[in-house]
Amino acid sequence: MDTTTLSVNKLGKLKVLIAEDNEISKLILTSMLHQWGFETQVANNGYEVIELMHASYFDLVLMDIQMPLKDGIEATIEIRALEDEQKKNVPIIALTANAVKGEEKKYFEAGMNAYHTKPFTEKNLYELIESVLLNTNRTPTHSVETNTVTHSTEKKYSLNLVKELTGNDELLIKSVVETFITTVPLLNKELYQNALEKNWTLTAKTAHNLKSNIDTFIIKDIQDDIRNIDTWGKQNIYTEAIFALVEKVHAILNECIIQLKEEFNL
Repeated sequence: MDTTTLSVNKLGKLKVLIAEDNEISKLILTSMLHQWGFETQVANNGYEVIELMHASYFDLVLMDIQMPLKDGIEATIEIRALEDEQKKNVPIIALTANAVKGEEKKYFEAGMNAYHTKPFTEKNLYELIESVLLNTNRTPTHSVETNTVTHSTEKKYSLNLVKELTGNDELLIKSVVETFITTVPLLNKELYQNALEKNWTLTAKTAHNLKSNIDTFIIKDIQDDIRNIDTWGKQNIYTEAIFALVEKVHAILNECIIQLKEEFNL
């Protein structure tokens, strides 16, 4: 598969606490993060998480939910109760194999910033970490260095539905693409600005307007995300998670625009 290198120096040399009791998961996570140039420490249970938090400072915690002795939710609640302001506000991402709908509410109520179900891809985890850190305005405790992570050049969109809807008419397909390139960046900018201003009602409205565009171009990476932004924004819940998803949608839509312009020489 063709690959390209994406600089991750925006994040710097992060110090990450991995809370995980599964040996294979620990190996995969530490190898992945080391490849990005991050420093890691591993806690095998919630008690070790708290011990390490008292002993050191971290830029991020990747928190497994199901751990022995003290689970990820209990450990998160204790972290948020620490006296040290920097430690108590460390960004925490839940990693869970539990995909039961509604469980995520517990993670956010405990004080987690975002969550990702297992299994996950290298790309998706990196993008989530990037979004959470940008959202929380965290700066690395280590100096910034240039590191690299390999990403696929695979197109973020599919034109299969566009071709079906247009009867595979090449001129009409190009017209639809041009309309996407003209209208979506404005909505994407509006989505980001509304989220930045924490106007969740308008954020939801813009997300709703973007849904059909995302579905028509089958941008799978963000189809669920745009729906969550719409639903959560209307209900004014999980607002920290909304902003993280908006960051992700914003980046992927920008990438789609670039790819479409290249494909159609626009």
